[in-house]
Amino acid sequence: MKLVIAEKPSVAMSLAAVLGANEKKDGYLEGGGYLVSWCVGHLLELAQPEAYGEQYARWRYGDLPILPETWKYEVPKDKKKQLDLLCRLMKDKRVDSVVCATDAGREGELIFRLVYEHAGCKKPMERLWISSMEDAAIRDGFEYLRPGSDYDKLYDAAVCRAGADWLIGINATRLFSVLYAATSFQLPNGELQEMAREYATGGNEVLKKISSEIFHFYLKDPYASQFRKMLSIEKYKNEEIDRIYREVYIDTAISYQARLFEEMIKQGFMRQANPEVMALQFFSPIFLLLNKYDGIAEKEKEAKEILGKHIEQFDMIYRKEAI
Repeated sequence: MKLVIAEKPSVAMSLAAVLGANEKKDGYLEGGGYLVSWCVGHLLELAQPEAYGEQYARWRYGDLPILPETWKYEVPKDKKKQLDLLCRLMKDKRVDSVVCATDAGREGELIFRLVYEHAGCKKPMERLWISSMEDAAIRDGFEYLRPGSDYDKLYDAAVCRAGADWLIGINATRLFSVLYAATSFQLPNGELQEMAREYATGGNEVLKKISSEIFHFYLKDPYASQFRKMLSIEKYKNEEIDRIYREVYIDTAISYQARLFEEMIKQGFMRQANPEVMALQFFSPIFLLLNKYDGIAEKEKEAKEILGKHIEQFDMIYRKEAI
């Protein structure tokens, strides 16, 4: 008897209908020489940092980067029942081989293999590789099942990709969360009202200080600089990393500056205008200059000169004549 494991219940139902596994059981179907069951997405997920040491329960700069020697996995509480069932089915004496029928791709391979390994299953493994759920395609797929070992490299690639996502996501999130709380990365320290009053006496020099600190931090801090470059690449491959990138490098800075300009307008130091639009006008050239001059040390002086001119022009547009 073959045990067929699909990626989700709906797929398992379609496969079972073609295979003749029509007898419904608790969490699987049986019939025609097959047991057909399913995962519910990822039944095992990479463990959180605290699983590698109690010290990681707290987010501290000194503990970074977190680099596990071997990966640990955990089971979401709402998926434990189905995982336990699949483990029992794999150990069922009636089962002489297991068919991986998860989606044809890297992620599908990972979903099945982690369950197979977690169960300690040693029974022969075969792979169903189809791109259509038409009955004829399913029949052909089962007629020409491939040895599971043919997809070992695909599984290795999936493990590497998941690990890379974890390393970047966990370390980047913790790094920037710690830096937000402990450095001037959020822009100059101090209450908004105090910053607004400083602007009243210091003029565009206050704005230059803000922009200079942003510019210097992004380019000079070793961790911030390296992670910025890494996130710039990885954000196109991972939604969580894209979220972190936007939050760290765009949303937080613009939000702070919008609140600062709102306070300056409120105190009568700047002209009436939309604070969010002002923040975009203030920050966008800074962000552009960061990308233009990144890695060109000999151009740093030129970059700062352009930055200064940008601040002076911004100040001319929005500063009230008499404060």
